[in-house]
Amino acid sequence: MKAHWQQDQSLIEEYASLERAALDGTLRPVVFIVATTRKFDLIAFEKSLKNSLNGSNLLLSKELIHLFIGHSQTVPMRENPDFLNILRFSMGTENFDSNDISVARRFQRELAAKACSVLDNPILVMLDDDLRFEAAYLSGGDVKIGYPFSYIHEVYNFAERFSCDIALGGVTGSPPLPATSTMRTFLQDFLSFSAIDSCKTRWKEPDYYYDLSETRTNWDAWQIIETPEKADNNADFFLNQIFFSGSKNRPLVVTDLPSNQLVSKAIIRGGNTVVYNSRYITDIKHPQMSRRGDSIWSILASQKGAKILRFPAPLYHDRNCGEYEIESLEKRMIDDLFGASLQRAMLDDLHGFEYILKERCNHQISLIDECLKLIILAQDTFPKKRGHVGTLWGLPKKERKRFLQICKEVLTSLEGNLANYISNIKDNVEYGTVLAKSLRYDLERMVI
Repeated sequence: MKAHWQQDQSLIEEYASLERAALDGTLRPVVFIVATTRKFDLIAFEKSLKNSLNGSNLLLSKELIHLFIGHSQTVPMRENPDFLNILRFSMGTENFDSNDISVARRFQRELAAKACSVLDNPILVMLDDDLRFEAAYLSGGDVKIGYPFSYIHEVYNFAERFSCDIALGGVTGSPPLPATSTMRTFLQDFLSFSAIDSCKTRWKEPDYYYDLSETRTNWDAWQIIETPEKADNNADFFLNQIFFSGSKNRPLVVTDLPSNQLVSKAIIRGGNTVVYNSRYITDIKHPQMSRRGDSIWSILASQKGAKILRFPAPLYHDRNCGEYEIESLEKRMIDDLFGASLQRAMLDDLHGFEYILKERCNHQISLIDECLKLIILAQDTFPKKRGHVGTLWGLPKKERKRFLQICKEVLTSLEGNLANYISNIKDNVEYGTVLAKSLRYDLERMVI
């Protein structure tokens, strides 16, 4: 893959008809819809989008690309760029008191309705606030960041190639998971003295970053592919990876161009959702759930007749900005376990919800226990010499001890919190069951 699609003659030819349509004014408007309770870097968003379209006729149309942004904290811009029409909306402050994802998701629905009222048959792209238009891709076996395809071109191409109401896309970069779902894999690489050599095929292995995967087959440690600067080679840098951003050693990457990928039906996480039929986003309520609400919404839309496919053009997800907090980490873990379990149970008419939730929680407990065992083993290991930078053994001795001690404390807190949740699992199952039934009740009364 090339660093920019304009360097790839096959993609230039593939996008040629869209380039002509952009000049003819025959393309549907595209509206990016973002709602956030966090600081949103509008300048970075605009720059990333413009770079992804560098050299394209799509930049010449002043009425084609729109951004509806609902915010509480937005980086100001001096003036709107010529190619992007930006409308800013502010919710009441009472709605921004919560960092609950579902609050932002519900406001996105309001913005979608506004977009449909002022634009003619728009394509709606529901985005998370931390996504950009680059992609992590492989070049000569190394991970690079660039624009190997054009996201907006792929949005249009997909509509031409497939009959589809909703397309659910993924991300490259940081996995869209709570850090508690990748801790075991992080430690496996970070504590390793001798990991396997880098291999191109490993990037195509299923769920190579995901501890709770049911399809992952390879659990070998990977060699470190990214090392910190000297100033960052400390405990805090790696604590933030294990408990916030996820491992920088196993980013999600594009291994094939979108047009070369097989397209299938999908019920996956949201954050990069392309809506070709707006009725499903404006008429179906978003579940009041902190995690996996997008997946539940997808199930509801599917049950109402929506044709949902996997969108093969991912966006870039970067979690470099932020630091972990134990309370937030515990909440995200619980919310994700609950949401993933309810999602699976709803696909089977809620049969076995309690069993699914209990099994998933017990699996997470066992993973935390494995992490604690690895930490204790590392505390009892005394290397004769300094190891590779990027691993525990490449840290100064004082930082190494600090990392292990804090890790042990956080993991112990996570384990206790989850054990308490499991002890009250019947109450949580009852809540989830009532929620699912109320969503279905509302769905049955809806005409789409």
